[in-house]
Amino acid sequence: MYGMKPSYQIVPVIQTPEIDPGGPVKISIFISGFGDVDKNKLYVNHYHEEIIDEENPGTLRYCIHDAHDKESGEYSQPASGEDYLCTHQLDAVSVYLNLAKSYFVGDSRNLHSERALPHSVAEQTHDQLAPLEYELNTKDDARPGNYDITFSLSYTYEDMAMQDTQTVVVHVNNWKEAHQTKLEIVGTILALGILLVSAGIF
Repeated sequence: MYGMKPSYQIVPVIQTPEIDPGGPVKISIFISGFGDVDKNKLYVNHYHEEIIDEENPGTLRYCIHDAHDKESGEYSQPASGEDYLCTHQLDAVSVYLNLAKSYFVGDSRNLHSERALPHSVAEQTHDQLAPLEYELNTKDDARPGNYDITFSLSYTYEDMAMQDTQTVVVHVNNWKEAHQTKLEIVGTILALGILLVSAGIF
């Protein structure tokens, strides 16, 4: 497409950097780069038995698909947005998904210069949806601490194989952190009460 080997980076954007036990981890996933890709695989590893809800681990949703010509059956263009939203179930260890060709197609509609590279379809939101939406469910007694979630994008072009890996850190709050706001409110009320008593108002 561009006369050079493809180059892509997976871009996970964490929506919930800190969660209380039992809360969901939410991460929007974008893919930035350029070039043609022959085969691909997205892999996410989230195995932490201390926190994951193994009965209902969560979902990976995606909203970009390939549209094909009705007569020839050949690829024609991306199809994306809320009408194309699909859900893939996570397992307790990981999830993998082969992405549609359209994740690696340039969108040249907004080019303002011959020197500019087109935006990748997967660099943009579609009907306010990220190209992929990852949601991991945690159990009510999840152990507090920091946990890594690893995202790997592997792809090939001709005789070349490439991979990009990114890690996101999620923090599970301890009891004090989870109830910090309530504790601050109670502390403020107690301090105000002491102040009023010492002032002889009560």
